[in-house]
Amino acid sequence: MKKQNNRGFTLVEIIVVLVILAILAALLVPSLTGYIDRAGSQALIAETRLVVMAVQTLASESYAATGRVDTDRFRVSLSGDTATAVELRRLSEQDTGEVTAVTFNGTAVATLTLAKGGRSCTYSSETGIYSIH
Repeated sequence: MKKQNNRGFTLVEIIVVLVILAILAALLVPSLTGYIDRAGSQALIAETRLVVMAVQTLASESYAATGRVDTDRFRVSLSGDTATAVELRRLSEQDTGEVTAVTFNGTAVATLTLAKGGRSCTYSSETGIYSIH
């Protein structure tokens, strides 16, 4: 009698492999989402840093030209069509977001809050910290 040469996996072997893959996925998914959240926070901080430098540049130019800084002018949506929004987009290389709050200490940016994608980041010159909300 000839021996049959069966090839392939049994149903039990396939189920065992699937269970192992499910356990690995359950362990890895939470840590990966943590990395994604941290990456999004770091991106928002970097974008806020660029907007702070752009606002500081425009404020310095304004002070040099007029002798004062118009703080209300800097509370703008970066996607807007005002002259300030266009200049901030050009200098910060950001197309979206909204500067919801900005204060000055003399001519220097003291605090600035950038809202973007349902989150916001606040810069404080007193502490030098960018905080995500």
